[in-house]
Amino acid sequence: HATIGGGYWNMASGYSSTIGGGEVNRANSWSSTVGGGYQNMASVDYATVSGGAVNTASGDFATVPGGYLNVAAGDYSFAAGRRAKINALHDGAFLFADQTDLDFNSAAANEFAVRATGGVRFVTKIDGAGIPTQTTQINLADGTWQVISDRSRKKNFQALDGGDVLGKIARMPITKWNYNWESDNAVPHIGPVAQDFKALFYPGRDDKTISTLEFDGVAFAAIKALEQRTAQLKLENVALKTRIARLEAALLSADKRR
Repeated sequence: HATIGGGYWNMASGYSSTIGGGEVNRANSWSSTVGGGYQNMASVDYATVSGGAVNTASGDFATVPGGYLNVAAGDYSFAAGRRAKINALHDGAFLFADQTDLDFNSAAANEFAVRATGGVRFVTKIDGAGIPTQTTQINLADGTWQVISDRSRKKNFQALDGGDVLGKIARMPITKWNYNWESDNAVPHIGPVAQDFKALFYPGRDDKTISTLEFDGVAFAAIKALEQRTAQLKLENVALKTRIARLEAALLSADKRR
């Protein structure tokens, strides 16, 4: 039940295996598939190489969609791009490698790993012309996340009472804890729970998660309020020192008159 659609020097030697075309391709195992391309190999059961060149799918149900010199050796793994290499021990791994002419190796089973030296960008909203209006991306210079904070893309600005923010933080429980799936002796995390945080600062929103945008906004508001409080305390401290100096001078003068 093997099939070769065409091409040159191809071999479909597995039961129900298929090669669509191309050159020097091999489909060597049960229901393995090579769509085409050059010197591609699907060597185990249900493995697939769609095309490209010199790609190998050697894990059960593994996939290489195309590209060059990719290896999907783990079961249920997916390797795409250029020189994405998934180890045979790393079942379920997903690797995408950009066009850099160097190996990009898997590091663990069931991982999602991307080599993108031109940057990473996620678009979560567009306008009517398809232009991205909401994106999150990684800064190439330092590897940090960047989110939209352009004044022109914000509205409904309102003044904030810093003292109220500090008061809410003072009332919010901050504890050490572990996630349910972590072991009891794992290093604990520190912070609030979403229910307490949302009830104080964002009532009505989902109370199972806290976004970094929400965390950062509250943190900046608290920092500003503390700076204003510190500046006020400095002024009061200077005034008190001046008053004490005057009182000491008056006492010294009174002692001299005696």
